[in-house]
Amino acid sequence: MHKTIAIIPARGGSKRLPEKNIMDFFGKSMLERAIDAARKSGCFDKIFVSTDSQKIAEEARRCGVTVPFLREEAKDDFATVSQATVHTLQQILERQGETFDIVCQLMPNCPLRTDRDIRDSLDTFEKEKRAFQISCFRFGWMNPYWAVRLSGDARPEY
Repeated sequence: MHKTIAIIPARGGSKRLPEKNIMDFFGKSMLERAIDAARKSGCFDKIFVSTDSQKIAEEARRCGVTVPFLREEAKDDFATVSQATVHTLQQILERQGETFDIVCQLMPNCPLRTDRDIRDSLDTFEKEKRAFQISCFRFGWMNPYWAVRLSGDARPEY
């Protein structure tokens, strides 16, 4: 059995939509929706919200998730979400002595993701014995910067 963690990275410094991670989306914050889906999926040994914001940490605690520390690095406009997740794992190891076999990064700004989506994704990840997996959708309206093309052997081309 694998030890699995869900990390929900929720930076507080959005310039386009301030406090977007705790904005109300049809009666619940986007963060609460991510936490609910993770919890309801039953897939995780631990659910962790990684944030640099005391206000977001308070919302996570209100939703029943422990936030024992704020993110110390990878918290500005130039840090990638992968850097934030890796830094969070390093903080967990250093402060709590825990490691995990599977890390699932759940973005709070995906409020339509369900517990079933999470279970299906993790099932595929484990059955296919993947080293990593990322959710994608058919390109159309998004910024082309985020586009990835699959080559004939299903490898991404950036």
